[in-house]
Amino acid sequence: MASITEFIEQGLRLRVNREKSAVDKPSKRKFLGFTVGVQGKASPARKSIARFKDKVRKITSPTKGLSIEQVFEKLNPLLRGWLNYFGNCDTPSTLKRLGEWVRHRVRTVQWRLWKRSRKRYDELVKLGVNEETARMTVGSAKGPYRIAQSPALHTGLNCKWFSNHKMPDFICHS
Repeated sequence: MASITEFIEQGLRLRVNREKSAVDKPSKRKFLGFTVGVQGKASPARKSIARFKDKVRKITSPTKGLSIEQVFEKLNPLLRGWLNYFGNCDTPSTLKRLGEWVRHRVRTVQWRLWKRSRKRYDELVKLGVNEETARMTVGSAKGPYRIAQSPALHTGLNCKWFSNHKMPDFICHS
């Protein structure tokens, strides 16, 4: 590290930021938001994913009081930008998991927005959910976050529903 730093600073007359610079395994370093895994595959860094999730959490917060259209209006540019930058990474499983997580957050928001049992039941049936399944889901004592994992919401708020709201595709399977 010392000889490389000396060459860069004296030979090339460039400044080296000693806080950011290090000699280490590529899998332990972050470069432009990516980490390079053991097999040489580039994937989004943990810190980049954490920042992305924090932004999504702020947009899908239940205390915001936004309609589902407003949520998608704020969420879609963030998703598009993130996918444009990280979408060609070598680990599509990471993108798939993130897509599932974002859809789960949005399903939770939609469930909360329906508020009353009758509205929830009517909307689920309108979205093509079996009446018995809708009734069981509406009558559940589980909270919104758990309900968002239910088969009824996965059937009603499916990939087609998300694409109708122009949500960028994070490798959608449910």
